[in-house]
Amino acid sequence: MPKNSLDQHMQLLNRISNLRWSIPLLVALFGAGYVWFERIPTPDALLRALVFPLLVIPALCWIGLTWLNNAVHAAINEHRELALRDRELVVLNTIGEVAGQSLNLEAMLQVALERIVELLALPAGEICAFEGNRLVRKAHIGTVTTEEREICFQRDECVCAKCARSNEIIALKDLGDENSLQNVPCAHEGFRSIITVPLKSKDQVLGVILLASPQPNLFSPADQRILTAIASRVAMAVENAQLYKEAHRRALHLETASSLGQRITALLDVDAPLTKIVNLIRDKFGYYCAHIFLVDDTTNDLVLREASGPGADTLKIKGLRLKIGQEGIAGWVAHTGETLLCNDVSREPHYFRAELVPATQSELAVPLRAGNRVIGVLDVQSDRQDAFDKEDVSTLQILGNQVGVAVENARLFQETKRRYEAMIALHQTSLDIIARLDTTQLLQAVLQRGTQLLDAEGGGLALYDDERAFNYATVSYNTQPKWESTGAAPLGGLVGQVIQRHEPIIVNDYPHWEYRVKEYENPSRTRMIGVPLKWENHIVGAMVIMNSPKSKPFDEDDVSVLAQFADLASIAIKNAELHSQIKQFSQDLELQVDARTRELSTAKEEIAARSEQLRLLLEKTIRAQEEDRARIARDMHDDVVQLITSARWEIQTAEAFAGNDLKSAARDGLKAAHELLNEIEKQIRRAIYNLHPPVLDAVGLGSALQSYVDQFRKISGIACRLEINGNALRLPIQIESSIYHLVQEALANIAAHAEATESAVVFVYHEAMLDITVEDNGCGFDQEQWLQDARRDGSHLGLLSMQERAKSLTGSMQVESAAGCGTRLIFRIPIERKIGEWTPSAF
Repeated sequence: MPKNSLDQHMQLLNRISNLRWSIPLLVALFGAGYVWFERIPTPDALLRALVFPLLVIPALCWIGLTWLNNAVHAAINEHRELALRDRELVVLNTIGEVAGQSLNLEAMLQVALERIVELLALPAGEICAFEGNRLVRKAHIGTVTTEEREICFQRDECVCAKCARSNEIIALKDLGDENSLQNVPCAHEGFRSIITVPLKSKDQVLGVILLASPQPNLFSPADQRILTAIASRVAMAVENAQLYKEAHRRALHLETASSLGQRITALLDVDAPLTKIVNLIRDKFGYYCAHIFLVDDTTNDLVLREASGPGADTLKIKGLRLKIGQEGIAGWVAHTGETLLCNDVSREPHYFRAELVPATQSELAVPLRAGNRVIGVLDVQSDRQDAFDKEDVSTLQILGNQVGVAVENARLFQETKRRYEAMIALHQTSLDIIARLDTTQLLQAVLQRGTQLLDAEGGGLALYDDERAFNYATVSYNTQPKWESTGAAPLGGLVGQVIQRHEPIIVNDYPHWEYRVKEYENPSRTRMIGVPLKWENHIVGAMVIMNSPKSKPFDEDDVSVLAQFADLASIAIKNAELHSQIKQFSQDLELQVDARTRELSTAKEEIAARSEQLRLLLEKTIRAQEEDRARIARDMHDDVVQLITSARWEIQTAEAFAGNDLKSAARDGLKAAHELLNEIEKQIRRAIYNLHPPVLDAVGLGSALQSYVDQFRKISGIACRLEINGNALRLPIQIESSIYHLVQEALANIAAHAEATESAVVFVYHEAMLDITVEDNGCGFDQEQWLQDARRDGSHLGLLSMQERAKSLTGSMQVESAAGCGTRLIFRIPIERKIGEWTPSAF
């Protein structure tokens, strides 16, 4: 209803209330005057005159006016109720619109509170909501924000806390009358009327609406009814906002888990990605701090590997370490392998308070697993109590499993990579140190490479003589002081213990080691590992590698790598020592070899000279043989053949002179003598041809050989062919004669030993070489047996003779034969071509 209409009705109601008594009184006065002036004669008439005007008519006027007053009052109340409902609907509609437009809980509750206060025309109010088990103010108007008010919500006398616990409306007419509430902030701020209404959804209290006014007795049952309806709508909006917040938080968790999962799958180096992981967890989830601890198997400690939040860098520099099962929530989780949620660390006996994170109120730790083994802990902390719920636990467990697997995979990858690099380094080292033969340079190279192999900062190496108990060679690399100048005892310190125990030793805290040597102490080199140098079960020395206290402690993997390296180093050192000894022997031997070489050189020169003499002698011998053959052939042709011819003519003359007087027996004798002379002439001519065929001088080698092949075929009955390939040329007569006799002797061997049916002689003329092949299909022979027989008893002189004849021509002979497969002789004779010497017609 409009405000002007309501005011007019109120004015009308006031007038009717005033007239309800004045009009009946006036009517009664008018009636009394009438009776007085009329002077009614009889008592009955007077009684009737008095009753009607003085009683009936005023009563009727009063009744009518009273009815009218009640009607107007009812209309006013109805209009007021309609106005309140209208404003209530406006408030509810506004809350619905705000809840639909924004799911920001604080902004929505602030708008709702403003509309409620405006509806009831109140100066102050608050809306509180639960976060976990704590009641937290989300919106306020006209109240003061103080720490006292925040603490009051957690106390039993707080009106809001009572309303939340009782789940009922609490209306206080006058706060001054409540002695138990004189110390609450509302009383201190001067409020007297207070009403609190719970925000309920499905029998669950989500928060409280508090309205306050400095006037007492202000809130009516109608106000309570209106506030109940508004509280129901606000509770729905709060529930929706919380569901949205929870869904958004869950989506954020899933997004973060997915993002981390993608990064973790590419995790091959442990340190760098862990920094991004803890920063992402802290930023996305809004935690106070996030830590990742990894288990140190050597010390059974939980070591802080990465941190994000207050004091993170300082914590990493200090190297926070927790005893597993003894210190901290993270240490306990590493011991049990179970997730631990603590929403109030003040009540947790395992909580370890770190000075650099003093504001921690809640802590959640989940184990990092690799199979069934706990390898670390993911620890997150909040500066609020009751900050974690089941969703946080579930999400962090998923992340913990992913990080655990990734860390283990990265560790295995790094270990594999390290072993691969170690093997490469060992191979390179073996090549490097084996190439070094100077002992001092070798020791320095071995020590430096061993230090680099373990990614360390320095080291020392000493060679040991077990017979004299003396370190006869000591070198150091990047140490202070230098080992060479310490003057320490031969078997002192880590070197001495390694030599005495004959086994590797790891010392990760040298200043507190019982066998430490003062001369070797260095605060920047507290981590040490020593391995013996062995040669055939004897200790020949020890090598020690050192690193800073901030580095990773040495472990058994380092021992394995360094021990393999030490084995190679021992071999190299012994090689260097043996090289020194061999070098002296070599010098003596070189002198002897030089003397012997000179002797052999002289003998070689003598042998070469004699060989040349023999070659020349052989050449002369063959030339003399050829000349003798030619001379003998000429002599036989000129003398013997002429004598035979003369004798044959004499016999014919004697026959002619005797005539018929010659007896038949004498005639037969002469005839036989004649035939014998003819046969002698043939044999002599054949011998002359074999010694030196005349055709060789006349028309050349080819024609002479063709004639001989034809003759060989007729005499031996073995098929034989002559084949000449290439550009033939005339050679010096001595060479052609030698070649002729080579072929002649080869064919003679075939006829005598081969048992062949076919044979061939093939000439191939090259530019500077003549290849001659003589082959047959005969029985062949075993070449190895032939060589043995030739060496043993000098048999097979024919082949040896041909070989020597080929050598006399500066050529060679190759024999190819096998039992049952025939024989092939290949002669290779060097030739010289001169312009004009090619005579194809010679063949």
